[in-house]
Amino acid sequence: ALDLAGYEDFAIDVSDYDDVSELFLISDALITDYSSVMFDYGILKRPQFFFAYDIEKYDKGLRGFYMNYKSDL
Repeated sequence: ALDLAGYEDFAIDVSDYDDVSELFLISDALITDYSSVMFDYGILKRPQFFFAYDIEKYDKGLRGFYMNYKSDL
């Protein structure tokens, strides 16, 4: 629920788009949290940015990780 007002020439809200693989192809970079889309997008060799604002809560209280998030990513 981001307000993109003023950034219409830079950012496009595609949250209702059905096929994320098509979005990968037209994107310059990926911003993600803990989603496995990082592996799918990685094949494109484009920049990825990890927005892990609640990493302690996610790691300890919810699901945990199957890799070392901070050192491997």
